[in-house]
Amino acid sequence: MTVEGFHIVQNLELLVGCKMKLTDLFEEAHQLYHLTEFDKALDLLEHDKFTRLWKHETKEGDYEGVSFSRNPKFHYGDKPVRFVVDLQKVKQKYKIVTLDAERAFHHSIENPRWYVIKDRKLNSNGQQYAEEFVLGNLDQLHKYLLRIELLKPLANVVKMNQLKTALEAYSKKWKVQVYYFDKKKY
Repeated sequence: MTVEGFHIVQNLELLVGCKMKLTDLFEEAHQLYHLTEFDKALDLLEHDKFTRLWKHETKEGDYEGVSFSRNPKFHYGDKPVRFVVDLQKVKQKYKIVTLDAERAFHHSIENPRWYVIKDRKLNSNGQQYAEEFVLGNLDQLHKYLLRIELLKPLANVVKMNQLKTALEAYSKKWKVQVYYFDKKKY
């Protein structure tokens, strides 16, 4: 990098008001997030894959697959585990359909049908679409994972120990980083 380039990056860091690097901004833009509960997390770790679980109905057709969010702050329910995958790697093998995760979640709570939505024009908050819907099963999950985050401790100590053991074994086997709520990295 040239001296001028270094100064531009240094000045941008000052303008942003943090020490975040430009590469961090680009990396975050290419990350997808999937929150899940205890039992599903154990299943994902054991089988090394996301099984298509959700169904969306659109004008273009019906889709079955796995829901991810581009928004790291999008939370629903009391999900303690977040899987973070590389969007670019996933796109190389799987078809991805952009949907509105927030509308899908709230609509499905009110509607007894299985996550069926017809209108995809706007995000329910008037923002860009938040959901990236990967069609089909996402096999060999470790190839796409950037990290796994345990966001908070589980109230049940036995389940907490079981989950930590499974996370550590998966991390060791596939060389995937695991971050814990107490900021420890394994």
